[in-house]
Amino acid sequence: MSLPQSLQQAVAVFEQAWKVVRAADVRNAWVSPILPWLATALRRQWEILTDRTPGRRRNVLRRLRRAIRQASRMARSFPNERPHVLREAAHLAALMGRPQRARQLFDESLAAALRQDARYEQALSLRARGQ
Repeated sequence: MSLPQSLQQAVAVFEQAWKVVRAADVRNAWVSPILPWLATALRRQWEILTDRTPGRRRNVLRRLRRAIRQASRMARSFPNERPHVLREAAHLAALMGRPQRARQLFDESLAAALRQDARYEQALSLRARGQ
């Protein structure tokens, strides 16, 4: 599996951070971005994975689904993370071959960013939807 070293390190750091947060049972705005960023790192890892071994690709996809599911639950308490989580869920839907669901989630991500007046999140959601 030839992945950029920095991407592998990012995934490892986010997974380790999430383990520490869970063990300490901490829930606050400082730790809430860990899961959306873990999902982003896992998605990027899956996208550039050159190894075509189905087991390894399934493993990354399973970890990505779990991270998005956990991030979605976290975003209920911390709505600032909602645009990012919805965008990652949309990317996952696109990877799974569900373009209409992906479009719907991108639109929800954009709407959440607009409600929060989060311009950077709006730009990211618009760019992702356009791709």
